[in-house]
Amino acid sequence: MREIVAEVAGRLADHRTDPGGTAGSLAQGAAGIALLHAELASADGGADAHAQAAAAHLSAAAEAVRSGAVLPPGLFEGPVAFAFAATRTPELAERFRSELAVVDRRIDARLPIRLRPELRRIGASLPGATFDAYDVVAGVTGVGRYLLDRDHEPSAGLISVLEYLTALTRPLTGPTYQLPGWWVAHARRRVAFDEPDDGEGHANLGLAHGVCGPLALLALAWRAGVRVPEQDLAITRIVDWLLARRVPDGQGRCWPGALSRSDLESGRAAPPSARPGWCYGAPGTARAIQLAGMALHRPEWTAVAVSSTRELLADAVVGDEEDGLCHGRAGILHLTGLVGADAGDRWILERTATVATRIVERYDPRRPSGFATDAGLLRGAAGIALALHAYARGSRPVTGWDAALLVS
Repeated sequence: MREIVAEVAGRLADHRTDPGGTAGSLAQGAAGIALLHAELASADGGADAHAQAAAAHLSAAAEAVRSGAVLPPGLFEGPVAFAFAATRTPELAERFRSELAVVDRRIDARLPIRLRPELRRIGASLPGATFDAYDVVAGVTGVGRYLLDRDHEPSAGLISVLEYLTALTRPLTGPTYQLPGWWVAHARRRVAFDEPDDGEGHANLGLAHGVCGPLALLALAWRAGVRVPEQDLAITRIVDWLLARRVPDGQGRCWPGALSRSDLESGRAAPPSARPGWCYGAPGTARAIQLAGMALHRPEWTAVAVSSTRELLADAVVGDEEDGLCHGRAGILHLTGLVGADAGDRWILERTATVATRIVERYDPRRPSGFATDAGLLRGAAGIALALHAYARGSRPVTGWDAALLVS
């Protein structure tokens, strides 16, 4: 397994590798690939070759910062993606200190402007959030996770994100509606591959684009001692809402990807997400609920996370045909390993071996990246290699690369 990780990293060492995305992309580009080399350099004795490869990839990503490019809204593209990757090791943070200062200033300047209309909307109890406003990938939840690690003392920006996410959990009530605060106005087809598009908006349950992202950040910040008024109430609101919509099916596919207004009004159980992974379904949802349970000392919540994870790993299939972090086996491997480690559940930890073996069996040295995918972090070989590396070491990532997933 370590040999496969080393070979994949070698194939992705050249910063000119075209991963199918922009250099500044954490999802597909050089910033995400830099995380693999930074982790190997830190975990495997400070290997110079990996440290140099990480710096080279980040130099390519830093061009977006030096050029004064407009700050994209979230964690996975552009300057914030670069900044997250560059702060994973002290050496990289020092090397790119001036660029990081620029990104931090831009975040401080942009966050109030970005949050102002959302707070007005919530104050008026109007539905109509968007993924670009709040989620992990493009919204302020991802930016907040960067700030939680970045700040020695909680910044005004981080506090404003937590206050907004807390407000986002307040139910919305109007003459013709009673909806959860994170009700999204746009169609599900923007992200959800297994949900019909009725064009009427929805309440998203996923970790990547749904309410589990804010839940994870609120819980992680609480555990770090960064707290705002009603934050614990917001955590409780979300978990209670999720638990009321759990649909145990014996295979760990316990939560739907999204709920329509008719689903909410009828109270009927929507079908669970057909492709569980980090982005949707039991692995991500269970981990977010576990983080909340650990934050507020609610063992009944962590018990649900463990039971859902056990159901998933008892499934003979354990994942779709994809191997990546987002909605493939690597995501299942890493998230279930985190749940098992924090719960001290030996059965879960032993069962993850089956998932790891299936990923390894699909490695093919004839493919450019070694797997039937691109080179990037979320769906590609860099993310698969990072998950396998953490599993092989039997310990948490040294660089905390998985903070980008809001799971640690």
